Amino acid sequence: PLKDVQIQVSQQVVTRQHLAIELAVHMFLPYLLLIPLALAGFIYLIKRSLRPFEEFKQELTQRDSNTLTPIEPQFYPIELLPTIEEMNQLFQRISLAQQQQKQFITDAAHELRTPITALNLQMKVLLQEFPEHEALKKFSLGLIRIQHLVAQLLSLAKQDAFIDTLNPV
Repeated sequence: PLKDVQIQVSQQVVTRQHLAIELAVHMFLPYLLLIPLALAGFIYLIKRSLRPFEEFKQELTQRDSNTLTPIEPQFYPIELLPTIEEMNQLFQRISLAQQQQKQFITDAAHELRTPITALNLQMKVLLQEFPEHEALKKFSLGLIRIQHLVAQLLSLAKQDAFIDTLNPV
């Protein structure tokens, strides 16, 4: 502004709106094109970087309940190594617990077999002396069931031992 002169410029509202829209389109058009490309690039990079995790998940999914072999860590990135080490230690603990459980079943079956057989023989002697005694008959049937259960436990232990010799962990 000058002291003596004042200049005024006028423009039609339609022209001003047209210029504003044109300016906005020219400013936002590159963003509208770049944002989908950037998103597609980010999605690709994220999927590519998470691929080892997906492969690790697939390896765990394909295992059955008897597969307790360690996972080979050299196929995975360094970020997964602590998890793989912990999983391998878990597999070792589960394997040890299974072996201890099988050993317990075997030992228990062997330990129970002798006293149950002795009880069964004594029961037969009692039944010969008192053949009509109902409580002795029921007790004898219970001993026979227990003897059958112990025989099944021994059979299971032998099967497990045989399977373990075929498939060493």
